Amino acid sequence: MLVGNETIMDQHAADILRLQWTDIVLTNKSKFLKDWYFINIIWDYMLETLFPDIINQYFKAFFDNIQDLKNFNPELFKNIFKMKAECKTTLKRSKTQTDILKKEIKKFFK
Repeated sequence: MLVGNETIMDQHAADILRLQWTDIVLTNKSKFLKDWYFINIIWDYMLETLFPDIINQYFKAFFDNIQDLKNFNPELFKNIFKMKAECKTTLKRSKTQTDILKKEIKKFFK
């Protein structure tokens, strides 16, 4: 898993995810990652999720402003995922595009 940021919250999430997944890398040096852009690549498929601006603003508030986990309120964070809003999810199949993305992502894993 490649995460396109290195905030305290990203580091905390990575610590939790490392318990379940073998590899996770945090970086803000990737040229293809955008803020609040989520993509899963499975074989030749890309599953992209884009959240609306209102959801992104809440994420940004948490990820940009929390400098210490003592200030993190997990219940408040969970409420973001309970908000009702239209998210855009797209499933694409493109071996060419997924091969390019896989090659770019592999550069971050040693």
